[in-house]
Amino acid sequence: MFKKKYIFTIIETGSNKAHSALLNKSTIILIIIAVFAVAATVTLPFSHGITQANEAIELKKLQKENAILREAYDSWKQRISSIQNTMDDLKEKNQHLMGQKFSNIPAMELGVGGPESMPRISILAYPDIKETDNNLIKLEAELHILKKNMGDIEEVIARRTEKLNHYPSVKPVSGGWYSSAFGERKDPFTGKKEFHPGLDICVPEGSDVIAPAAGIVTAVRHSFVPYKGYGKYVIIDHGYGYKTLYGHLSKIRVIKGQKVKRGQVIALSGNTGKSTSAHLHYEVMVNGKPQNPFHYILD
Repeated sequence: MFKKKYIFTIIETGSNKAHSALLNKSTIILIIIAVFAVAATVTLPFSHGITQANEAIELKKLQKENAILREAYDSWKQRISSIQNTMDDLKEKNQHLMGQKFSNIPAMELGVGGPESMPRISILAYPDIKETDNNLIKLEAELHILKKNMGDIEEVIARRTEKLNHYPSVKPVSGGWYSSAFGERKDPFTGKKEFHPGLDICVPEGSDVIAPAAGIVTAVRHSFVPYKGYGKYVIIDHGYGYKTLYGHLSKIRVIKGQKVKRGQVIALSGNTGKSTSAHLHYEVMVNGKPQNPFHYILD
C-alpha cells in the first residue's frame, strides 16, 4: 500500500520551468502531519493570547462595574444614615411640640431637587441605580423642606411662648375675694358714680403680690397721701403693649428698672392711699387703655 509513489510537479510561472518530485504515500502523510504541527505551534499561542486578552477585558469591565456599585452603595449608606439621624431629630422635636398649642403655622410644602447626589457620570449607564438614586434625591429634598418647616414651627412657638411669658395671665394674689369689679361703680367715699379702672381683691394685709407675667418695673411709689390715690404702688411694663398696676401696697420689694419674672414677689398688699380696708387694686392696660383684669386671669 505504501509502495505506491506519486509525482508532484511544480511549474514556475515566470520561466515555465518544471520541478518534479517522486514521493511515496508515507512521506506525504509525514509532510501533512508536519504542516499541521507547525500550524498548531503557530496558532495556539496566538489563540491563547486572544483568550487571555478577552478575559482581561471582561475582568476589567467587572471590576469597573463592581467599583460603581460599591460607590453607589457607600453613597446610599451615608445618605440613608443622614436621613435616619434627621428623622430621629424631627421625631424628638415633634414629641416636644405635641403638647404645644399654636396657630399660624407655616404650611407644609414638599418638592423635588435637594442636595448634590453621588457623581452622576458613574450611574448614568445603570438604569436601576439611577432610578434608586433619583428616589433618594427626592426623599432628601422632601426631608430638607420638612426640616425647614419644622424649624419655622419652632420659631413660631418660640415667639408665641415669649409673648405668653409676657401675658398677664396669673392672679397677682393668692386667695381672697373680689370686692369691686371693673367698670361703673359707686365711690366708697363719696357715693357718686365713677369708673373703676381695675379690680379690687380683698386679702389680708401683708399678703404676697406677685408679677402675673415677665416684664420690667417702670414705676415705683413709696410715699402716699392717706385716702388719696393708689397709695404705694408699682407699675410693670410687660411688653407687647401690656402694663399692670398694683395699688394700696404696704411694702414694695422691687426697684424701678428691675426685670421680673412671672410669679416673682414684687410687693405686699396693704391699705395705703384711697382705701377703706386691706386689699389689692389691680389694673391691666393694653396700649394705654384700661382692660377688665378678670378677663386676663387664667388660673
